[in-house]
Order: sequence, then structure tokens, then C-alpha cells
Amino acid sequence: MCEYHYEPYGNAYNLYFEQFTYELDIKEIVMYNKLDEHAMSSHDMDILEYTGEELTLRRGDRGKYNLPIPHWKYIWFD
Repeated sequence: MCEYHYEPYGNAYNLYFEQFTYELDIKEIVMYNKLDEHAMSSHDMDILEYTGEELTLRRGDRGKYNLPIPHWKYIWFD
């Protein structure tokens, strides 16, 4: 079963879900953002401790990859 999440983000919103992957050390998130501002942190504590550029550097994502559908990406986290 797939659980969808919605969160406001700037002037838009993120709609996302976790997708199964065979990579045991990767958490794969599939995300929609109409402004292509895809961002989230892999650890809630990062949001509490950091802001601005420092938060951007500590998000924990290994990479962001475009999907064939506009405004959708998948993000790999550690």
C-alpha cells in the first residue's frame, strides 16, 4: 500500500511517497512540486538544527533524478 504525503513548501507544495527499491541502503522518495523546487530532509532533526544554506548542504540526499512526467522527480536518501 502506498501512503501519500502533502506539505506546503514556499509558494507551492510537495506531494510525495516512498517507493520500494532493491537497494538496501537507499530510501527512494518520488515527489511532485509544480515549481520544480524539490526538497526535503532525510532526518527531522536537521530541520530543527539548521537553516538556509547549511540546511541545504545537510539534507542527506544522494541525488535527484527527473522522471518523464514534468515536475516529478525521485530522490535517493541515505
